[in-house]
Amino acid sequence: MTQVSRYGHMLKVRVTRMTMHVKASFRVTGSVLDDTIDGEMLGAETTLELESPDPPARVARAVRNAERGCFVMQALLRPV
Repeated sequence: MTQVSRYGHMLKVRVTRMTMHVKASFRVTGSVLDDTIDGEMLGAETTLELESPDPPARVARAVRNAERGCFVMQALLRPV
């Protein structure tokens, strides 16, 4: 949401209300006693809801920029 605010400001897109829902799935396998524990992230889902008096195309542009400028999203899409 920080990036939506940031890029929205740069693109002069007004956001009057914004919420985000995040659902992450994880799995842990192995045994602590056997020293074989292994945790992994299975996936993440995000839903962004926002209201703006500006045209939908301008709002969509701000959201696209925010997604590409989000460090967490990019780390998940392109792990190091």
